[in-house]
Amino acid sequence: MLLLLPLSALAGPPPQVVALALDLDIEPERIVVADGAGAPPPFEEGDHSSPDVPLLYQDLYEVLAPLAYDSGWQPAGSPIQVAVRVNAEGGAAVEMQGTSHLTWPQAVTHGQTTWTDAGFFTLDAALVAEFDVQFDVGGVVWSDTLASESVSFYGEEVFTPFLLPNGDPTIVEVDASGPDTTLIDLGYNVFTGVELTFRTDMRTEVVASLEGEKITVESTSESFELLEAGESVVFSPPAEGSLNLLSTYQGHYEALLDLVFTPVVGVCVDIIGCFDLAAFDIPVPLAEGDEIRDFEPLDIEHPVPHMGVDDSPYDFGEVDLGDIATLELPISNVGSLDVYGGAGFVGTGDFSLFPEDIRAGQDEVDGIVVTFAPQVVGLQEVTLVLVTNDPYLANLEIPLVGTGVEPEVATDPGVTVVSTENTCGCTAQPRPAQLGWLVVALGGVFLRRRRD
Repeated sequence: MLLLLPLSALAGPPPQVVALALDLDIEPERIVVADGAGAPPPFEEGDHSSPDVPLLYQDLYEVLAPLAYDSGWQPAGSPIQVAVRVNAEGGAAVEMQGTSHLTWPQAVTHGQTTWTDAGFFTLDAALVAEFDVQFDVGGVVWSDTLASESVSFYGEEVFTPFLLPNGDPTIVEVDASGPDTTLIDLGYNVFTGVELTFRTDMRTEVVASLEGEKITVESTSESFELLEAGESVVFSPPAEGSLNLLSTYQGHYEALLDLVFTPVVGVCVDIIGCFDLAAFDIPVPLAEGDEIRDFEPLDIEHPVPHMGVDDSPYDFGEVDLGDIATLELPISNVGSLDVYGGAGFVGTGDFSLFPEDIRAGQDEVDGIVVTFAPQVVGLQEVTLVLVTNDPYLANLEIPLVGTGVEPEVATDPGVTVVSTENTCGCTAQPRPAQLGWLVVALGGVFLRRRRD
């Protein structure tokens, strides 16, 4: 709202201290005059921060997609043969915890940190092995599934994330191999006069490893790579109430799942005698993995403060010497954190403002009142500067201009003239008043804050 008041109505006090005469408890030092002192000092680097966001990177690498393996009859050409059939499945699982940070000024800086033992790597596999035996001894022929055994493998390792190339550690390995073991040892009466003995040992090599490649962090317009926990990257300030990021971890898996069965078979037939199949190895190469893969991306939302303010240059127009023109500048909070800061002028002129501090909670509206009270004829220009914790509008500059002119006609001291130019869009007609308009202009913001 633009108000023009005759200075004679103030009965002496200069415009910047008129609020004292109205008993509004406004400290004189909170009324800022455009005296060339400059804008409020900028905030120090890293003064502001968004609440930390927890991170949980997860992945499941199917080292053993469900598979079936059949060794076929071995050894070829032997009167006694063994076949192994294996059905297996399993994989490696990873969880890594961390924290996403966002600070400003002077730049909007993002980083990801973690802590000791915040990573968990497991290898879990299971298989079912079936052993078939067939023989043709002295005219006695027989073939059947002799035994079936279930075997599981499990290993786990706790580590410190994120295993990135410039960090320490850079790789984690889990070994679920286990010791050599006798899997089956039995005697079997095939039928009258024919007995079979069967034993098989098992050796295993079951290992998996994960090595970090990078973390890619993206906004809608920028993308950066992190190669070490705690590394910082700088994003452009968001022009809204939050910085939304997509973070993708990339890791390099290697895995090996090998089994070796060593069967020993004996067949005894009455009258004919006993025949033994010497121990031999049946290798079962189940899996050998080597893959670079992306984990499921994480959505990261960091709330930030953001002002809603009209930063268009403002012209007070021609103002008679002895009159006062005021501009009420609403400052709304359209962000996700409280807005706070200060206001001041760059330049010298007959301008003043109240208050010098800015503070608006979420979905609230604050504001300042700028007064132009020309003491000399001619054009005057200053820049209103709002220094706040809004990362996008951290140092907002609004050019102000006004022209002091000699009054053409003396104005009745008891009459307030209301300009048809205003910022609120109202169309009220001029009417007599005392100092009510000035109370509204300079005291309204203060009274709202007192109530808060």
